[in-house]
Amino acid sequence: LDDRRRVPATLYVAVPGNPSYLGPADLAEMARHIASSAGPSGRNDEYLVELAGWLDRHGLDDPHVRRLFEIVTAQSRRRVAKDAD
Repeated sequence: LDDRRRVPATLYVAVPGNPSYLGPADLAEMARHIASSAGPSGRNDEYLVELAGWLDRHGLDDPHVRRLFEIVTAQSRRRVAKDAD
């Protein structure tokens, strides 16, 4: 942190050797992958929602995370609407 405090954190690193590694992809493909994937810590879409919310609550903007969140949320709404029909 800027003030030199230390805080506990968990870092997830995507590496090519991981079977779930997507590799280079556009945002729509990343969003589809996130919406349908899960790992030892839970579902990826839930992680994305929590990350986007945390950034928002702390006044931080990550355009990449924000756009992925918007796409995943829109895809989820479309699935729910389709299932309701």
